[in-house]
Amino acid sequence: MSLEAKPRLSLSSGSYDVNVTLTYNPGTSSQPITFKDPIIDWGTDGISFALFRIEEDGYHFIENYDAGKGPPYFEPGPKDAVNVAQDTEFVELKPGESYSQSLSLYPDEDFVEDFELGKRYAYRFLGESLEWWSWGRKEDFRNKPVLENSISRAFSPSLVVPASNYIELESGRRREAGKAHPSSVVA
Repeated sequence: MSLEAKPRLSLSSGSYDVNVTLTYNPGTSSQPITFKDPIIDWGTDGISFALFRIEEDGYHFIENYDAGKGPPYFEPGPKDAVNVAQDTEFVELKPGESYSQSLSLYPDEDFVEDFELGKRYAYRFLGESLEWWSWGRKEDFRNKPVLENSISRAFSPSLVVPASNYIELESGRRREAGKAHPSSVVA
């Protein structure tokens, strides 16, 4: 998985978009895979992102930073049948293909307590197992609906999305009508 973002992040300008790209590198297999989208609704579906402070000796995890970690994809409740072939939350990739989606971070909510002016930071995806996946195309599941909260990894080995690259951010000042404003971060 890789992350890309524009070079400037302002803590007071609303959202900050991060492009997330997941590429299927199958190793020796030539089969397509279908999986539950690990990016959609990332703040509540179990994907792990983390913020780090950059010091001279490397990256230091910010322990109280908790954005992007939530409950499992399929929460307990009534069992609803899902038609994987028609559900937009399921993705099909052939070997070598990529899937991209943009996530919106809200710096005034997600970062403001953790940033110190003049310090350097990094943001990254930590890695996660897919909640549901299977060999084959989405269309292969057209007549095989599955029950959401009965889906398990029992029938397939874990498929892990590895950690991403770091997006490095530096806290700085933003100019506004001739004034310096301490609420921006420059990547």
